[in-house]
Amino acid sequence: MMNEEKFADIFLPYTTAVFKLHRTNSIEFFGSALMIQHIGKYYLVSAAHVLDHLNDEEPLFINLPTGLIRLEGNICSTATANQRTRRDDPIDIGVMALPESHAHLFENASFVTSDKLDTKQEVHAKHGYVVAGYPVTKNKNSVDPDTKSINPSAYIGLCWEADDDVYSQLNGHRGLSLALNFNRKKVFSIEGTKRTAPALNGLSGAPVWGFTKDGAARVAGILIEHHQGTKKCIVATRSVCIMPPIEILINSNRL
Repeated sequence: MMNEEKFADIFLPYTTAVFKLHRTNSIEFFGSALMIQHIGKYYLVSAAHVLDHLNDEEPLFINLPTGLIRLEGNICSTATANQRTRRDDPIDIGVMALPESHAHLFENASFVTSDKLDTKQEVHAKHGYVVAGYPVTKNKNSVDPDTKSINPSAYIGLCWEADDDVYSQLNGHRGLSLALNFNRKKVFSIEGTKRTAPALNGLSGAPVWGFTKDGAARVAGILIEHHQGTKKCIVATRSVCIMPPIEILINSNRL
């Protein structure tokens, strides 16, 4: 069985932290994102409520091997009447087309190819799911005060799909949503050790990975919300919802 370090080597290169750089040079983490390559173009996929912060006065950045990259480019997000809450948006997916002029900055970065998205829902729930992202609480001290370099700390956890009762409470649709049991005080490491997970703020936008019957890893969805009340779970939007906004961005670029 693979240990957590091995899982980190496999899944984390495709995930990046999303953060705001304040005028005081302090950093505020907002979420996570998946980096995707499709037909030679580069995209950033996250929860829409994370990318909504691009409307703030101060810019958002991601951290790649080549350094800090300011997020700028065309965006396609699911519709909402209220960007503050997105309570009317059960999908909550946003995609940014990264500028082609930045392509040279992506040479040493890892982008998952679009054929690794589980758009046909071929992953098997019995194998479990892996969540890999960057919680805010694990990154309060991730900035070196001397060099100002950023070394974000990730969380990787193993989860199993919730039952029908949880979907009913969430008013979720299994074809679009993926609900995973997640009691942060009773989670398990990749090796099966019981532990307490960090607060989940900052995991929004993180990819959820599943496995096909042959053991191939696929992106099953993008994490959008968490619940730690009477129902203890995390909810992802399935990967079938990722390609439509990418196609919209491609078509809009042709106009």
